Amino acid sequence: MKEANSMAYFKNVSSGSTGVLYFVKNRRKILAFPWKLVDGHMLCSRKNPFEHWDYPEEQAPLTEDEQKLILVELEKYNKKSTVKIYFK
Repeated sequence: MKEANSMAYFKNVSSGSTGVLYFVKNRRKILAFPWKLVDGHMLCSRKNPFEHWDYPEEQAPLTEDEQKLILVELEKYNKKSTVKIYFK
């Protein structure tokens, strides 16, 4: 049986030098990190990306545990990905 943490993943949708990195948790919650390519790095252009969920529509605020999970998953993503996401 898989752990609940493994039900979280990233999907990068790129259109040239811009795009959106989506974090999906349990196929029910989505957090979007819009980015621009700056010096070979994906620089997140969202002011506070950890404020609330982008989907579902209610946009509930992220809990502390959810923020920690996302940060851990972002670390894993950056280790595996050739182009890493950075925040201002």
